[in-house]
Amino acid sequence: PVEKKLELKEAPVKGSAYVDSPKPRLARNLSEATEVLAESKTARVVWYGKELDREIFILDQGKNAEIEVGDIVVDRVSFLLGTVREVWQDFAKVAVASNVGEAYEVEFLPVGAKALARGIGAKTFAIELIPADFVIRKGDFVVLAGFGGTYFFLGEIVREETSGGSALKQARAVFLAEPNRIADVLVIKTKKQPSLAK
Repeated sequence: PVEKKLELKEAPVKGSAYVDSPKPRLARNLSEATEVLAESKTARVVWYGKELDREIFILDQGKNAEIEVGDIVVDRVSFLLGTVREVWQDFAKVAVASNVGEAYEVEFLPVGAKALARGIGAKTFAIELIPADFVIRKGDFVVLAGFGGTYFFLGEIVREETSGGSALKQARAVFLAEPNRIADVLVIKTKKQPSLAK
C-alpha cells in the first residue's frame, strides 16, 4: 500500500543516513527538503499518450509558471513520473521516467548506496553501477538522489542480476507510478539532479 511505502519518510530505518548521521547533517537534510518543496509548481495533466513508442503527457503550465526543461514531475504521494522535455508558454511536455533513454542518479532505501537507473521501457528500469558486494533485496526501493531529506520514489527492486565476476552488478526495478492515471502533479526544480538521458 502507498501508505506503507511512504512511512520511510517519517520513520527512518536503522542504518540509514538519518539515523546514523550527526544532528547538523540531519538539520541540513531537512532544510534542503523544505527548499525543494517550496520551489515546486502545481500543474494538471491535460493529455497522456505515446509519441514514437515513448510515453509522454502534457501539463497545463509552462513558461508562465517558470517550468523549465529538465525539471522533474512527481505525483501527490512522491512517486516520480518523469522529466520535462519541452516547454511552451502555457504547456509543457513530460517524458515518462521508464522510457528508453531516460536515466537518473538514484539511491537505495534504507542504506543510501547510489546507483544509476536507466529506463528500458515497459515500466521497467535497469539499475546499474551497483557494487558487486552490495546486498540487494527484492522489495527494496530506489529513490532519486540529491534532494536532501525529500524522497521521490522511482522503483521497487524485483530481481538482482549476477555480476559474473565483475566489480559491478545490475538489478531490475518496476516503475511505481501510474502516469496514465494521474490528474494533478508537482513540478520540481532539479539543480541537484540533472537528467542523464542522452
